[in-house]
Amino acid sequence: MMEIFLQDTDDSHVPIAGKALQNWKLNTDNDTLEVGLNKNTTPLQLFGTTIYNGDDFYRGLVKSDKFIRGVTNRLVDFFFPEKSTAEKNSIASVIVSSNPETWQDILLQIIFSKEYLLHNNRPKSAEEEFYSLAKKMSYLHRRNTFYDLKSYLEKMHQASMKYKLGKLERVPLDTLSFAYYHKYIREYVLMKRADPKYIDDHNSWAHYGWVDSYISFDKFIYDENDDVLSLENFVNYLFKSTIARVATPSEQLMFKNHMIENKNNKDVFIYEFDMFATNADPQKQATYRENNKRNIARTVLDYISRLDITYSMREVQ
Repeated sequence: MMEIFLQDTDDSHVPIAGKALQNWKLNTDNDTLEVGLNKNTTPLQLFGTTIYNGDDFYRGLVKSDKFIRGVTNRLVDFFFPEKSTAEKNSIASVIVSSNPETWQDILLQIIFSKEYLLHNNRPKSAEEEFYSLAKKMSYLHRRNTFYDLKSYLEKMHQASMKYKLGKLERVPLDTLSFAYYHKYIREYVLMKRADPKYIDDHNSWAHYGWVDSYISFDKFIYDENDDVLSLENFVNYLFKSTIARVATPSEQLMFKNHMIENKNNKDVFIYEFDMFATNADPQKQATYRENNKRNIARTVLDYISRLDITYSMREVQ
């Protein structure tokens, strides 16, 4: 606790703390604290004050002058992994000078700061990416949504409240950890459409994912006289709604070449991507157009799932 919260690495303090905590132990079968009767009664000097027992130890720890600075340093290290030591010390000093009294006082100054939001190149955590995309894509949840997220967080080595000393890295990016990260975002979010037929079945695998209203025709400029322009507008809408940028010219050309062909000197959609498919039956026509638009969306979102910007925050220049 002293090393984590105070950044105190003085080994001579450990026996003193052990003496104060001599009647405390963890029951490893039930993960519960057991307090015995052999309480220390000898005065001990630690944290610049006198302590006797476990209650005194933790009370003295959080009242220590090093406590606020220590926990602030830890949080700044966690949220600003790419900053230099000097930059981290500067950020921590500003927060400490505000005399925070709660964890929230520290955290809010970090996560709502311009330094964190605008001037910080960093990978996004899986929770950060999931909640952001779910909001943008009108994502529908099922009963096991958060169970699935929790399970994948463990595979990504991003689990919350699991590791003894906390996450060594906020977002582990070794090959296996990131493979699970990409798999979850791609398969459980970007590629996962909620089937309207199971809208009331919250246990169904088909119940959750983005809903069809996310890609409705009124979300982008849809010009029945211009296949290419309509495709470009739809692609840009999908890009902007997920990663906050439009597709590059080379990306647009890639999608165009994949989904549009030239017939009789006219650019027209390949059948399975044709948002303008016609049929004598109005209901069938509407179904064809929706299905083909969905094919476009899945192709584009699959591509977006493979972009590094999907998993990272870029500093605003």
